[in-house]
Amino acid sequence: MELKCLKERCSANLQKYYESKGHQKKQIQSGGFQDLRRDLQAVIGTRANINIAQIENYGGETFLSEELAIVILQDTKHAFERCQLLSKPNERAANATQILDRLINSLLIEHVDYAVELGLQAIPVVEGTKNPPVVYFFTIVYQANNITHLVEKQFMDLVVPLVENTQKYNDCLQKKKFVLEDTERKINTGLDRCLNAVTTWVKLYLQSEQKKSDFKPDTDDFDTVASPACKSVLNYVSGMIKEINTTLDGNNVSAVLQELGLRLHRVVYDHMLQFQYNTAGAMVAICDLNEYRSCCKQMGPLVTELFETLHALCNLLLVKPENLQQVCSEDSLVNLDKSVLHNFIQLRSDFKVQKQNIFLRS
Repeated sequence: MELKCLKERCSANLQKYYESKGHQKKQIQSGGFQDLRRDLQAVIGTRANINIAQIENYGGETFLSEELAIVILQDTKHAFERCQLLSKPNERAANATQILDRLINSLLIEHVDYAVELGLQAIPVVEGTKNPPVVYFFTIVYQANNITHLVEKQFMDLVVPLVENTQKYNDCLQKKKFVLEDTERKINTGLDRCLNAVTTWVKLYLQSEQKKSDFKPDTDDFDTVASPACKSVLNYVSGMIKEINTTLDGNNVSAVLQELGLRLHRVVYDHMLQFQYNTAGAMVAICDLNEYRSCCKQMGPLVTELFETLHALCNLLLVKPENLQQVCSEDSLVNLDKSVLHNFIQLRSDFKVQKQNIFLRS
C-alpha cells in the first residue's frame, strides 16, 4: 500500500509539472542513429536548409524543477520515516530499498535523466556564422546537479541508516551509482558538444570575417587595436566563460574552462597558419593575440601558457630577419620544436626574398 501510494503521488506530481509546461513527454531517440543525424546536419544542413537532426531547443526550457524535486523528496522522506517506524526489523532494509527504487525511478530517471536527454538533443549544430550558437545545456547541468545533491543528502540521511549492515546496502549503493554514472556520462557528452559548438562557430566566423588582405595590407596605416572579428569572437567566448563559471561547480569549472581554452587555442593557431604577414599585418595579429591572451587567462595556467607562446611566435612575423635567431633563443620559444618555428617564419611575406638571411640553423 505504501509503495502504491508513493508511486501514484510521484506520477501525479510529474504529470502535473509537465502539463504546466505544456509538454508531452517524448520517447527519447538517442545513440548512434541520432548522432548520425547530427553529423549529417553539420555537413549538409547549411546547403540544404533542412533540419535533418530535428533539433529543437524548446525556447531554453530545461524541464527541470527543484520545486518538484523537493515535493517528491518530501514524499519519500515520509515513506522512509514510516518504514523505520512500522516495518519489522527483518523487513526494514528490503522495504527501504523499494522506496529508494521509486525515488530513483521517479526523480533521477523520469525527471533528471529525461531532461538531460532532451538537453543533449537540443545542443545546436553550427551551420554558419550568422548567429553564434545559443547553449542552454549548462543550465540543465546546473539544475541536474542541484537535484542530485538533494537526492544524495536524503540517501545518506535516511536510506543508509535503514540498510547499513545488511546485504541491501551494496544493492542500494550500486543502483544509485549506476543511474548517476549514466547521467554523468550523458552530461559529459553534452558538455563536449557544447564546447564543439562554440569552437566550431569561432572557426567558421574567423574564416568568414578575416581575409588575406587583413594581414598583408597595402598600407602601413592601421589601428593598433584588435580586429573586429577578434572582438566579436571574444565577446561571445567571454559570455560562455561567464556561463560556465555560473552553472558548473568545483573541479568541473576548471576542467571545462581548460578544455574550452585548449580548443580555442587550436582554432586560433590553425587559423593563423592560413595567412601571410607583412609588418603591418603582423601588428594586427599581435593586437589580436593580446586580446586572446587577456581573455584566456581565466581558463587556467596551461591555456595561458599556450597563448603566451603563440604571442611569442607572432613576434617572429615582426622582427627584422637578422634578429630572428636571437628571438628564437629566448625563453618563451627556446624549447619549441624547430618545425614549429619554421612554420611561423615561413608565414612572413618576405620569407622567399630573405630566405637565406632568416633560415634558422638546426
